[in-house]
Amino acid sequence: MEAVKEPSSGDSILDELKAYTEIKLRLLKYQSIDKGSTVIADIIYDMVLGVCLLFILVFSTVALAYYLAWQLSSEWAGFGCVAVLYILLTLLLAFFKKSIEKLIVNLIIRKNA
Repeated sequence: MEAVKEPSSGDSILDELKAYTEIKLRLLKYQSIDKGSTVIADIIYDMVLGVCLLFILVFSTVALAYYLAWQLSSEWAGFGCVAVLYILLTLLLAFFKKSIEKLIVNLIIRKNA
């Protein structure tokens, strides 16, 4: 009869430690995949929403320009008024840049917290 070698306590602990490490690494991998896919889905959603909002902005701006052109009986005046509106909006955004940036940063932090 051959003697059956019983595993020493050091071997079983080492095996359990290896199994635990493998399980923890697999869990970390799955958590990373979950978080990464959530971030990618958020980015894609925000891009689609941004494109839709851009179309709304462009078409409503053109509609406003034509409406003003009809009211003023001059196309260049209608489109000029809309251009002045955008110039004023740009100046306001440039003037309040720091507070707008702070607001956006706070919104992003609140969304991810």
